[in-house]
Amino acid sequence: MLQALDLFHLSDQRVSESCDLDVLRFGNHLVSICENEGWTCQIAEGPELWKEAIVSAGGWINPTFDRDKSKVNNSNSASVVVRDRQGEFVACNALRVFVTDSFRDVIATGALFYGPSMRLLNGLDVILPEEFPDLAGRIGYSGGTLISPRHRAKRLGLMMTRFVRLLGERLFDANHHTGHIFQNRPEDPQPRNPYHFARCTPCLPSLMIPDRQQDQLLFLIDISQAEFLSQVRRNVRKLVSEGNKTLRDLTLLTP
Repeated sequence: MLQALDLFHLSDQRVSESCDLDVLRFGNHLVSICENEGWTCQIAEGPELWKEAIVSAGGWINPTFDRDKSKVNNSNSASVVVRDRQGEFVACNALRVFVTDSFRDVIATGALFYGPSMRLLNGLDVILPEEFPDLAGRIGYSGGTLISPRHRAKRLGLMMTRFVRLLGERLFDANHHTGHIFQNRPEDPQPRNPYHFARCTPCLPSLMIPDRQQDQLLFLIDISQAEFLSQVRRNVRKLVSEGNKTLRDLTLLTP
């Protein structure tokens, strides 16, 4: 188990030259918000902490974070779980990193969800526009956000997606940060920059995999490392000048 505040400690000698100092400031601020709320913020390498939390909360286990179905391990994934004073679930998220020359191919072949031994026989029908750049390098992917119904409408989804992006920077020096969201109803307009990602692009007409069949349009959300670090700097300036390390600070987070 990684100690959350230690992971984002500003004088940590383990900080690599590639790790932006504002990443540490931002992570430290989010951890402090949780602690001031009376919550514990647990961070761990690997998917087990997340899996235990999401099972207890009745959420979907994305197979990309299941060691029995995908090549996920302590060196390419991390978990973050927030609990209240009584140890009750508040929120969780998970991250894994794909090192690839073609993230489009990772999606199309089913590698986004399964390891080679369980790869889909029929590839997924990727509908990303041809002009959408094929992401390459270290691609951080988050597919495990869950918020307790008791704690919704507090912007915790925004906080948890920020957490995994910060972990992607802190632990893996990710070149891109990505995730998926569904279009809940066909008549809904296309989401614009959900969770402050830079882009939201139609990706799959539906999600049809053995672990989940959901006949809804799926969007790929993404933000580059450079874009995210610029966002981090803007957010940190706002938090330092106006924040009090309470949940109200989440309203200060901007794209």
